[in-house]
Amino acid sequence: MESAATGTEPVTSSDSQNPAVDPVLDAILSSVGTATYEWAVPSDKLSWSANAGTLLGIGEMDRFGSGRAFAQMMVPESPAGRYEAVVNSPGTDRGDGVAYDIEYAIRTPSGTTLWIEDQGRWFASSDGRPLKAHGTVRVINERVENHRRLVEASEYDPLTGQLARHRFCAVLEEALEDAQKVRGSIGFLIAAIDNLSHINEAYGFDIADEIIAAAGRRIRSRMRGGDLLGRLSGNKFGILMRNCQPDDLAVAAERILDGVRQEVFLTSAGAIVVSVTMGGVIAPRHAHSFGTMMGRAQEALDSIKLRRRGAFHAYLPDPEREQTRRENLRITDEILAALNERRVDLAFQPIVSARTGLPLSYECLLRIHRADGTLLSASSIVPLAEKLGLIRLIDLRVLELALQEMTEAPNVSLSVNVSPATTMDKTWLAVLDARLKIDPGLARRLTVEITETAAIANIQETRSFVAKIRSLGAKVAIDDFGAGYTSFRNLRTLDVDCVKIDGAFVENFERSEDDRHFVETLIGLARHMNLKTVAEWVPNPRVAARLAELGCDAFQGTFSGDASEERPWRDQALPAALDGIRRLSA
Repeated sequence: MESAATGTEPVTSSDSQNPAVDPVLDAILSSVGTATYEWAVPSDKLSWSANAGTLLGIGEMDRFGSGRAFAQMMVPESPAGRYEAVVNSPGTDRGDGVAYDIEYAIRTPSGTTLWIEDQGRWFASSDGRPLKAHGTVRVINERVENHRRLVEASEYDPLTGQLARHRFCAVLEEALEDAQKVRGSIGFLIAAIDNLSHINEAYGFDIADEIIAAAGRRIRSRMRGGDLLGRLSGNKFGILMRNCQPDDLAVAAERILDGVRQEVFLTSAGAIVVSVTMGGVIAPRHAHSFGTMMGRAQEALDSIKLRRRGAFHAYLPDPEREQTRRENLRITDEILAALNERRVDLAFQPIVSARTGLPLSYECLLRIHRADGTLLSASSIVPLAEKLGLIRLIDLRVLELALQEMTEAPNVSLSVNVSPATTMDKTWLAVLDARLKIDPGLARRLTVEITETAAIANIQETRSFVAKIRSLGAKVAIDDFGAGYTSFRNLRTLDVDCVKIDGAFVENFERSEDDRHFVETLIGLARHMNLKTVAEWVPNPRVAARLAELGCDAFQGTFSGDASEERPWRDQALPAALDGIRRLSA
């Protein structure tokens, strides 16, 4: 018994007497760019609506009255057509047919290629085999072209015309896998346009874009025929060299460097001299994974940039460097674990009055405990944490601990150090602001210390940070004063409350006339600007007495007390210390 779907009688463009031909329906189909068909699968007879020939640009459809004849119009590279969708369908007709929706390309007798959207439903006979199919077709060339453009836009960088990052990286990864399979070798280069940020500032982004596009063309012109170029980021290009040995990599890099710097770049703003710096790696010899290959090429680039711009450096294994990297990873893991497990604590070093010798406040110093209770060296923690971006997390934890300590000890004053990264961290400021809104009294007992070298590195950013801290009611001190040789103008611009004289000069106060004179000058400058002064690393009473005579307000160092995780304000000396604080404040 056949399925219920019998459809309409076949309609051909040449059979004008067929009662199925409906002029109104035909007009509607034509207006929406659609034609209908019915295919009797066993006999291969294919019938079309009257407008099909016009829609497909074929004319009369008589010669395409069979499924085979129509299938022969498909271009060789086309996806599967209607025959595969019906006869080879994995579906089963359970009485209401099996739907299909396919796209394929045909070539008309005039040579025009048309992309067709074919939507229909086939019905089975009693043995389950396709008996009949009917559906609609329409031309979708415009849609296919738009899709092609979108794909091309995603595959290629619109500014340079070279491969976009994601596509280049995919090809690079495939090339590495292929090289590993056949025991081959590929080269990977990263070329970075030098000083592009300065070009942006001097000429504007439009001119910088001209430079990027022109650099891409010039690099491409100096590459081997089978090599591949892609844009990795704003000023960086990636170059894939297949069948490449170390000597090939160096020769290619020098050829590209010469090609870029040989002639000036002519832009709409005039001639501009441009150079590129390059780093590279041979894989899989020196990189067995895609991530390692990218990282080591970038490492080689960073290494040569520190020494000389406009040059090339190839990555080579360095056991000492690898050991350092492993050690850095270990310390990073320890820092993160300590933060997560609350093993970050504070030690407190007293800052004592030069007049009374009593503690005025305490500087909070970082202590990170390992899981076994031993301490991580702060000298190894801070530089690495700054390099890896972990210092903001550490500074935030130190702030939280200091605020908690002052809450529990209402009469103690503390100072906390912040890194250059933290001065631009809105989260740190937001935490401080929120905490001081809950307990405004904490502000007058808190001092935030910024190193002098960090302060003058970005004077405007630091000034904004200082203004925000002081607006909250806290104080700001310049730490290691003298190390960065801050000018009078910069010091006045920052508008801080206190300067802490770099201990490297105080430590040699007795032995070095130059250091002694320098410290005297710094104290005089601070007094002229009505700034409080703290001398760091004060070694003994003699130096302390001389500094007091010069007008130094407070001392910190071995002479006045080492840092300790004990809370010294909890002992019997607390009342006297607090009395000293009150007298100095008065």
